[in-house]
Amino acid sequence: KQWYQRRVRAVTVKCIEDYALPKDVPVTYNCLDENALITIPECSMLCVVPQEPQDTIYTSTETKLRVGETFTVHCSGDLKFPVTVTNSQVECLTGGAFGDIPQCVETCAISAIDPTTTVLSPAIVGGRLAQGQVVTVSCADDTLLLPYGTDTPWSITCDNTDPNIDIPACQRTCAIPATPPNADLSPINHSRMSLRQPITATCKDFYSYEVARGVDREEEFLCTEESGAPTVNINKFCHVYAQLSHRTTGTGKLELTGKISDNQPHPDTTVLFLITGAGGTSLQNEVDPNTPLEFQIPTYEPLTIETRTSSLDQGGVKRTITLINDNIYPGPPSPPAVQRTSASSKVNISLVQDPTQTELNKVIAEHLIKYTIQYTDRDGLEINLDISKEKRSDEITLNALTPAQAHTVLITTVLPEEYGGVGDPNTQLVYTGPGKVVPNSLVTKVTESLMDITWGAVDQAAEYKVKLTDLSTNLIRTETTTEPKIEFTKLQSNTQYSLLIYPVRINSEGLRYEGDSLESAISGPPAAPSASDFVVTNTSDSVTITRAGSQQQARSPRNTDPAYIVFLELDQGVRAANDTLQAGEQSLTIPNLQPSSEYFIKVAEALGTGYGMKSYLSTFKTADCGSMECSNCQETTQFDYVLVDTTVEVKCLDGTTIDVRDPDTNEVNKVSGITLRCNGNDQYVDANDQAKIVKAIECLKAEEQKDEAAAGGTIYYIIAGVVLVLALVIVLVVIIIRRRRNQGSYNAKKAKDTSKNGSTSPDMTISPKTFVNDDAFFENKWDNDLLRAQSGRSKATSYGSQELRMTIADSDSGITEDVDNTYFNPALYSTVEDDAVSTKSALV
Repeated sequence: KQWYQRRVRAVTVKCIEDYALPKDVPVTYNCLDENALITIPECSMLCVVPQEPQDTIYTSTETKLRVGETFTVHCSGDLKFPVTVTNSQVECLTGGAFGDIPQCVETCAISAIDPTTTVLSPAIVGGRLAQGQVVTVSCADDTLLLPYGTDTPWSITCDNTDPNIDIPACQRTCAIPATPPNADLSPINHSRMSLRQPITATCKDFYSYEVARGVDREEEFLCTEESGAPTVNINKFCHVYAQLSHRTTGTGKLELTGKISDNQPHPDTTVLFLITGAGGTSLQNEVDPNTPLEFQIPTYEPLTIETRTSSLDQGGVKRTITLINDNIYPGPPSPPAVQRTSASSKVNISLVQDPTQTELNKVIAEHLIKYTIQYTDRDGLEINLDISKEKRSDEITLNALTPAQAHTVLITTVLPEEYGGVGDPNTQLVYTGPGKVVPNSLVTKVTESLMDITWGAVDQAAEYKVKLTDLSTNLIRTETTTEPKIEFTKLQSNTQYSLLIYPVRINSEGLRYEGDSLESAISGPPAAPSASDFVVTNTSDSVTITRAGSQQQARSPRNTDPAYIVFLELDQGVRAANDTLQAGEQSLTIPNLQPSSEYFIKVAEALGTGYGMKSYLSTFKTADCGSMECSNCQETTQFDYVLVDTTVEVKCLDGTTIDVRDPDTNEVNKVSGITLRCNGNDQYVDANDQAKIVKAIECLKAEEQKDEAAAGGTIYYIIAGVVLVLALVIVLVVIIIRRRRNQGSYNAKKAKDTSKNGSTSPDMTISPKTFVNDDAFFENKWDNDLLRAQSGRSKATSYGSQELRMTIADSDSGITEDVDNTYFNPALYSTVEDDAVSTKSALV
């Protein structure tokens, strides 16, 4: 842009090659008013029309276009623009580039259609769709349907998946048929059915199409043109049938019912039952629907039952639906019982089965649910015992019976419903023997050496038989006693036993009848606990027993959190104290022990009526503090025995004091007395500083303390003298160092004078170097190997006089300063220092 005054009448803009003014922008500009400003437009780069792709035409008369000019893109052949392209014109933009140029892409070919039946929207010209174009397919009228029986228009989109698209053709249709009686039609999602489209007619409950055997409730019917116009021909109908319902009502009994539950009357319908069995059973009878009919089956066997339902159809023709049910069992028989033994309040019986009942025994062996045994106990309560399949051959005990009486027992077989269910009960008589019930009065007392067992006496019991077994029922011993008590010794610790006590009644004839046994689980004395399960701590007059952390695990087989009896014995073996560490308590403290005495601690698991084996834990001696020597102390403060945690006041005689050092300030204070504490380790400590152990106390007179003070002053003088000598040595070292530095400056000046006087020196001309004196300093090597700088000792070395230019840099502030024409004697080590910059100056 240029600005011109009024004296310039006109300005004409001419652009260089490949540039031009934008479209509709003037070329010439006139100056109209004094001091008016003329804005000259910019020349923009021309846009070069690109080469046309295959099957694409660009309509432009020029090969180069100005900004704002356009050309049009056309597709040829089977190519089209995608539907996303809305403008085929391309405009030249600033910078010599065109906007987005639309691309011609492949199209989708569509199949031919019959326009009288099938309609496309929008109408397609040329039979091809552009990429992304969507076309809707529908039928010409409502008597036509697209394939798959749909009357909803289809949408078809041209994409890259398939270049050829088949347009579905509309077809002739059938009207949906009327619903047949006693059936339901499958739903149709439209008003008509396409050709070959099926529709399903499903019979309602208790209705079926007529078949040879069984039930067929579904039938498909098609839309066909067999009779000219498309129709659906429904030529089969549903007929009522009865479902078999059966149940057993007892041994050999079977009740059958033909059930029709649609709540509709069926006056012309009958149900015929035919029963056959492999063992020769053959029975039949006819009955109305929903009417039960009982049959008595002679043998227990699987049966086949045909249920034939006959009814009249719409034309008066009799139709029969036959259902067959196999493996129907009648009610099973129940077994008898054989009595094995008797007691005062119980009997043992066994159940026996008839070996000739092959089928029954097989079913029982595989499918028995249980045998139910029912009887009445001595209190008049009805008792029901369930005997499982696995226990059917075992002896069965009937308990709580009245002694010396006959009892009625009912035994019933219970099978799954599919095998006959529940049979009639079998009635048996069983007999109990004489005797009385043993009272529950067992008392057990356990110590570490024996076990005493007592119980309440039983009326009419002449003696008692006692059995002791282990948990595996191995007999340990059998004892007979006339008294209600017994004693066992040498039982193993922590061992479980089973104890059985039988009262024995002897009648006048000498016959013995054992009464009901009292069975109880007992244990031998608990084993001695582990000493590692306890921690023992003691003071001067007490001891504490604490459960260890590992003892939280169950150590006692009979109790996961046992109580323990703690036995405390003196060294002479005399029991000093007993106490109990209760369950749930973590520790036990026994106080008031004798001082200066040796104790033995033992522990045993506590029981309600005794204790188990003892375990030795430890031996300890009650602690105290012995006599303390106290010089110049008052006579009333002399001591020779102090209990733990007891304090003692120590006071000096008149005119004497004790030096006590303050633990915080380290100052020494003179006091007339001190308080001591016995710490339990036979040691006295300062009560105000318990880390300080006091072994002796001495009260001093003033003269003795002065002498000690004088001795302490002499030590201070010696230390001060040594410090003074060291200071003088340091001053001398500093003076020597300064003298050496001044000598270096003198040598540098002398070297400068020598160079000015024309003295010959080696040519040491070098490029300027900069060295910075930092804490780490530097180490560098000159190009001519004549001058070296070392950082380790802060010195410069050369082989002749030389004029140098130095830059001195302060490593603290970053300030630099050039020092010109600095000379020094290279034969000497020297330093150059500028105190105005820093004491940490650069060295050459």
